Amino acid sequence: MLIYEKEWFDSKGLYTTYTIDTLNYTHHFHNTFEINYIFDGEIDVTIDDLKYTLCKGDAVIIFPGQIHSYKSEKPSKMFSVMFSTDMIGSFSKKYDGLLPDNNLLKGLSIFADRVATENHYIQKGILYEICGMLENSTGFHAENNKKDLKLLHKVLTFIDENYKSDCSLKTVAKLLNYSYTYVSKRFSQHMGMSYTEYLNRFRVSRAIYLLDSGNYTSISTVCSECGFDSICSFNRNFKKYAGITPSEIGKGRNK
Repeated sequence: MLIYEKEWFDSKGLYTTYTIDTLNYTHHFHNTFEINYIFDGEIDVTIDDLKYTLCKGDAVIIFPGQIHSYKSEKPSKMFSVMFSTDMIGSFSKKYDGLLPDNNLLKGLSIFADRVATENHYIQKGILYEICGMLENSTGFHAENNKKDLKLLHKVLTFIDENYKSDCSLKTVAKLLNYSYTYVSKRFSQHMGMSYTEYLNRFRVSRAIYLLDSGNYTSISTVCSECGFDSICSFNRNFKKYAGITPSEIGKGRNK
């Protein structure tokens, strides 16, 4: 499962919508805004240290850099909009360095049939209207973990670019000129897992992508491409995080 969403960093003019059924997704963050509206069912959304249980008709807005996760114990259907800061430039500038006290949004059902528009001006109009609703419903406070988020961004970028080779925490800490203990503590605190677990999850997610693409038929080749130092370690971690063995990916695709 990908936790660091590189495609959502440094995006401009971004506005994308999609519907997701029964989402379970671990801690992650990105540099875009995200609005999630619940069409049906129930889903738990954790944003930084706050947990929201969303039911039909509820919505949340997630600011850039806020670490969030999703957990669905029951079937649910969620509509999401992700957009870059320049889509609401004046709002982004006004609240730069600030976060909402409450991410919950009410009354978004009136936008349900309009947000999927491809008209750029209508998109901006809808987003600014939602921002106005948020501004009228909650206060804002100073972001207190900006330094940590910049560090996380650097660490995750390093993993994304070097996961095929030595990505030990010792190597990363030395490269970024931080102590091993400091990076380890901050990473676990914000990501909800150890650095090693994240790295193994990331490598397994890449392995799933390669195997599912059909371009790689050799398990040993995928193992090497994804940075695992042995087939034994690859198989163990793959089973742990994917719930199946590498060979079962190919079998499922060929059915």
